[in-house]
Amino acid sequence: MKPIIGVISTPDYDIDKDRNFLVRFEIVEWISKCGGIPISIIPTKICNYFDKKEKNRQTTIQELNNLKQILRMCDGFIKPGGNMIVDYHKYIYKYSIDNDIPFLGICLGMQSMAYAIEENARLVDNNSEIVHKTKKLNAHEILIDENSKLYSILGKKSLIVNSRHNRHIENVNNLLVSAKSLDNQIEALENPNCTYSIGLQWHPESYDFNNQDSKNIFESFIESSIQYTKTKK
Repeated sequence: MKPIIGVISTPDYDIDKDRNFLVRFEIVEWISKCGGIPISIIPTKICNYFDKKEKNRQTTIQELNNLKQILRMCDGFIKPGGNMIVDYHKYIYKYSIDNDIPFLGICLGMQSMAYAIEENARLVDNNSEIVHKTKKLNAHEILIDENSKLYSILGKKSLIVNSRHNRHIENVNNLLVSAKSLDNQIEALENPNCTYSIGLQWHPESYDFNNQDSKNIFESFIESSIQYTKTKK
């Protein structure tokens, strides 16, 4: 049985400046090619996520219970990149922890992992000799902790990655840092209390299907989601 992968949408504007909940095509493609069934998760809360003065942005208990009906369908979650961390992002990550459901956070998705469970999580502007906001497919090198799950997936101590973020997570206490850039920025996080809970600051989905590193990441995530299906009651 193929696992159902919930792709967590992000409030954003499309090319016409219309408000949408967006999911990147590349994420859907990688899930499908690696053996998963992608579905989009949108919030059950109806509000203006783009207005910081919106008084009704907090999701109610009833709305979270509605969201749970969708989450129970899923065997894994992916939170792709974006420009805004909102409460349902954090809630879904906590749900994945509580139920030990595989979770892969990409760029903003990794940052939302930290914001969900770190009391003092803080995003700071990039300020170093390394350019972290670029369209280059191979932007800079990262160093991977040999004791991490990420290392067991990739089998290498360093990797050249792309980089498309303006800000980065400054530090964490409850998550493990499994990779850093040469200027000491956090490039990957893991939750030690979960079977598969990994955050990546770069975008593995931006590489084509011949890229073995991206393939290893998505295939390991899908395989973990398959294993989760066998534990569901």
